[in-house]
Amino acid sequence: DLNQRHAEEERFHDQVVADHETRGGYFYDWGLSGDAISFARNKLGPMQGRLVLDFGCGTGNETLYMAERGALVLPFDISMEMAKTTLQLAQEHTLGSSVFVTRMAGEDLGYADDSLDAVFGISVLHHLEMRHVGSEIYRVLKPGGKAVFVEPLDYNPLLNLFRKLTPQRRSKTERPLIYEQLAEFSRPYRRSSVDEFGLTTLAAVLFPWEPVFRTIVFLGSTIDRRLFTWFPQLRRYCWIAVIEVVK
Repeated sequence: DLNQRHAEEERFHDQVVADHETRGGYFYDWGLSGDAISFARNKLGPMQGRLVLDFGCGTGNETLYMAERGALVLPFDISMEMAKTTLQLAQEHTLGSSVFVTRMAGEDLGYADDSLDAVFGISVLHHLEMRHVGSEIYRVLKPGGKAVFVEPLDYNPLLNLFRKLTPQRRSKTERPLIYEQLAEFSRPYRRSSVDEFGLTTLAAVLFPWEPVFRTIVFLGSTIDRRLFTWFPQLRRYCWIAVIEVVK
């Protein structure tokens, strides 16, 4: 039931805001997903003067990034507390006039057809009902507009074991994505791509000391690029993927 799903996601992410100091992981703070996020931002392209939807804005980091670069940003989240945090962050950086925050569900976007230049989201699609959300994103994008997402994949057995052992880190309704879902999501678009990140870099989580952690991530990123060139079949075992679609 979609309403039950939304209620669970809202409850969970409201609590994430309340528990922010204890919920955050050092592996996020120290840049384990940094390569993927930088790659995704580059895929999105120049921000100046564009109308961009921050899809599932969370605590507002990407809203701030885009607004600082001249975009008119429309952030939304299913969690009212997340939406409030994003608005507060924008106001603290005197960017309130460039940011219009809404509480909303991703499966039912309150924007006109063909109205947005771009859509951007990090770790959000896997919380949603993919059958509904794909058509909504396609509907609101202008012809030639693009959507870029960073999402977890469901193929690495060690990651799936970690997920099973740490259920408190995730909502009850979220699921990592599989390639069949990404193919279905991408089908209406005239161009799409999937780029995977995070294989040997995951070894960094075993070393919770920032200098060592960051060194392993840096070296692992180089190793991963080489491995994927030699053994492309290893890509499916990565932690996350950057998905780009162009209408």
